[in-house]
Amino acid sequence: MKRLGITLFLLGAETASLSAMSVKELIQLAEAKDPAYQLILEKRQQTQFTPSMGMDQSPWLLSLQNERGVGDDRVTQRFSGNLDKTWPETGTSLVANHQTNSRPDRRENVTELRLEQDIYRNFFGQDARFERETLEMEQGRQNLVLEEAHEDFLFSLLTEYLDYQKKANALVLSEHALKEAMEWERYMKDRLANQVALEIEVDKATIEVLKLESERLKQKKEKEALKKALSARLGHPITEPLPELFTAKTLPPSQEIEKLRKVRELSLSARVLKNESELMTYEHRPSLKLIGGYYVDESERFSTTIDRTEVVVGLRLEVPFFDVTHDATYQHRLKGAAIKDSERRLKEQEILEEINKASAMHGSLLSELALKNRTLTLLARLVKEEERRFEYAKVDYDGLLTLKTSLANARIERSDLKLEVQKAYLEYLSLTDQLLPWRKEL
Repeated sequence: MKRLGITLFLLGAETASLSAMSVKELIQLAEAKDPAYQLILEKRQQTQFTPSMGMDQSPWLLSLQNERGVGDDRVTQRFSGNLDKTWPETGTSLVANHQTNSRPDRRENVTELRLEQDIYRNFFGQDARFERETLEMEQGRQNLVLEEAHEDFLFSLLTEYLDYQKKANALVLSEHALKEAMEWERYMKDRLANQVALEIEVDKATIEVLKLESERLKQKKEKEALKKALSARLGHPITEPLPELFTAKTLPPSQEIEKLRKVRELSLSARVLKNESELMTYEHRPSLKLIGGYYVDESERFSTTIDRTEVVVGLRLEVPFFDVTHDATYQHRLKGAAIKDSERRLKEQEILEEINKASAMHGSLLSELALKNRTLTLLARLVKEEERRFEYAKVDYDGLLTLKTSLANARIERSDLKLEVQKAYLEYLSLTDQLLPWRKEL
């Protein structure tokens, strides 16, 4: 009798090699359509204003005032104009003032130009520059948080993609197993027609076909649900075949723990809180300013003409008193900095453990995959040999069906292991801050 020819999948045939949609295009579609990524972009644009918003950047301020008074058959007129500007990062203030006053007993015309320079608190803008450095540090911390959010977005997207790929591969394997079972059913019917098989053996083959058809429908339904969700996230139908995410088998080396994004973010948080505490001590200090000015008085008062020009030099001292909230706020921020330092050290330990665990898991999965490849090769060879022996009634039929089921299960398990290796690689890249660089190199 002519031997039944059954086409077995070659190792690695579950995943197609080419795709109408590359991984890069998939990520670009998600970044263009997914509101979660758009939110990250909007927050990133917002952070660029952090330093300027936090600084006391006073504008040029022009004040004009005009008053007219009437009473007892007398009219008075008063006008004043004031222009001032402060430069916190140099500790300098400029005020220009002009006043005119017209009353029955006087005519006043006074002009004053005054320049003030901080010489103790905010010495030549020292405190303000330190505040800007702190705000820029906070801006850097916010950017690290957003980079982490971007990487979390990629991790979520690619995990969803791998879940879909896993289900798509499972469907392909289910269809392949069903095709083999239907060929075997036809073969058994031919044997029954030739009176070399029992009807119960045909029934068993038919039951296997029905079971695999039910499994195929289940896999198809689950795949379509995942496909619909992923396509909605992309705003574009997902196309097949699906490419592998990572081709490298060896994990790249990790950078030092202190340089990882989450650790740096906590470190910057602690430094910002310490700086803010220090700035509070600056604000509570007395303020001493050097004053220099020019004063011109051209007035008539009580029939006396005044024409006076003065150069003014002096000091201004301001001392704060009874600030009951200062000490509490200062201690709160200082303790907050200490807490962030402790959180940073704890996070270093957690990340190191997670990296070691992910690395070990990746290596373990690769070893398991190698064993599964060998098992699959042996099972395929064994099934082929047992089918040959079955033609000559040298093997138990139920035993052959069990072997064929084991082969189909081994294919699915091998396919799942491949995807688990991909997930382990993805998790390692995310933990070591290498997912964003990988994204840029696509």
